[in-house]
Amino acid sequence: MVHSLDLGVVVPGAALSAYWLWNQRPWGYAFTAVLLVKIATLGGAVLAMAVFMIRDGHPVPVAQIGIFAALTLLSTLLLVRFFLAIGPESNRPPVDSTTETKTEA
Repeated sequence: MVHSLDLGVVVPGAALSAYWLWNQRPWGYAFTAVLLVKIATLGGAVLAMAVFMIRDGHPVPVAQIGIFAALTLLSTLLLVRFFLAIGPESNRPPVDSTTETKTEA
């Protein structure tokens, strides 16, 4: 299940997000935030699974723990940096697109 999620959703989403970020398109920033949260939670879930497997006496490869710990830490740090990069200009009131500008005839 995890492999199909990784290959079917996360990898194409990351590629699309990278392409949109490279071209400075707004959807790239939205996808990046979602994917960073997804990777952090997925890595945390795999690490929690490894902890319970170890507690139950099942062998867990050290490489698996290291890789997912690094992915979780890296995505969390990038997510914090991403949110801190949202500058004060983001505090502008939203543009109300439902009101039309009336011109005098």
